[in-house]
Amino acid sequence: MIFEVLQDPRFVQAYQLYQRGNEELVSISITAGLKTLDAALAIDPQFTAALNAYGGASVFSGQHLRLAESRLHQAIRLNPQYALAWLNLARLYARTGRRDLAKATFDQALKLSREVMEYDYLEPIIRTERAGYGV
Repeated sequence: MIFEVLQDPRFVQAYQLYQRGNEELVSISITAGLKTLDAALAIDPQFTAALNAYGGASVFSGQHLRLAESRLHQAIRLNPQYALAWLNLARLYARTGRRDLAKATFDQALKLSREVMEYDYLEPIIRTERAGYGV
């Protein structure tokens, strides 16, 4: 029996928009990047990397924080092991003055950075940022 792997054209399109959105965040503007990430999410609303990228960029720019929080929660619901989304949610809580939530969320991000090898590089970042926010 031979199997053929077929690409999902909707995911390919969403992924291309995600990549372009990330490039725009750096090279053009936060607004342009967020708009392109919105387009990716319109095609694939469960694309966790795009949800996290939107949330992280919003936290750093201070834009659309309510939507960012919703998208980070959605990324975590879809992938509870997604330490980077937990870290961005912790940053959002800290930035918005929710210290208790920030501390608990930084702790979860730290726990996952130790448990999931893919995120082991995050541990020193989480420790530094948590201390910087004083939580």
